[in-house]
Amino acid sequence: LSGFFTLNPDRTWSRFATFAAFPQEFFHPQGQMADLIGAGLSDLALIGTRSVRLYANRREAGFSAALDVPHSLPDDHLPLHSDS
Repeated sequence: LSGFFTLNPDRTWSRFATFAAFPQEFFHPQGQMADLIGAGLSDLALIGTRSVRLYANRREAGFSAALDVPHSLPDDHLPLHSDS
């Protein structure tokens, strides 16, 4: 179950609200959170060697459907993030 609480003006928490859409890949180890759309929210990106999959953060609505952005240069691979 994925969702959020909001902090009310009187400093109390709202009831738990579920997201309308939440990507299955949110907890993928290669997932990166960053403001990629420019809306001041953390979007989810999965960077592969040949493409980037982007899930835009839509606030209370959850995340958008995946947008796959291919990288087609034949001898140039995208960098992969590693914690090791």
